[in-house]
Formats: sequence, structure tokens, C-alpha cells
Amino acid sequence: MAQKLRLKPLTKVKLMMADKRLVEADIAACLVSWKGNDAPIFAAIVDVPEPLIGVEALEALGLSIDPTTGSVKETRKHPSYLL
Repeated sequence: MAQKLRLKPLTKVKLMMADKRLVEADIAACLVSWKGNDAPIFAAIVDVPEPLIGVEALEALGLSIDPTTGSVKETRKHPSYLL
């Protein structure tokens, strides 16, 4: 997917995956969108069976996951950015 989106790696970092594996991953800057809101984020380029979205991307878009239903919910109408 990173190639399809033409993400350009900026650096490498070590990450712990959900299954507790440590992996080295390229990091790229990208823009994510949800219902008309855009947010700049850093994306880890890792080989996984399906695309994953992290909590930082969700928070940047003003979103969270309701743990009781698994659905996406808005935490604020307009996303905020760290400057």
C-alpha cells in the first residue's frame, strides 16, 4: 500500500506490534481524511495482512473507537493539530 500511495520514508524506527513482536519500520508523512476532515500524520510502513490505523491518527482526526461496539465515534467536530 505504501508504494501505491507513493509514501516516501523519512527515517526508520523500532516498533512493538500488537502481538509483542519488535520490528523495524520506515516512517513516512502522509495526510489522512475522514468525512471531510484531513490530518497530517506519520505512518509506519510495515508488512501486515491488512492496513491498520493507530490511535494517533484517530485522535488527529477527532475520532476514537467505542470499545463496547467497535464503532468509530467523533470526539470533536474539528480535528486539532500539534504545532
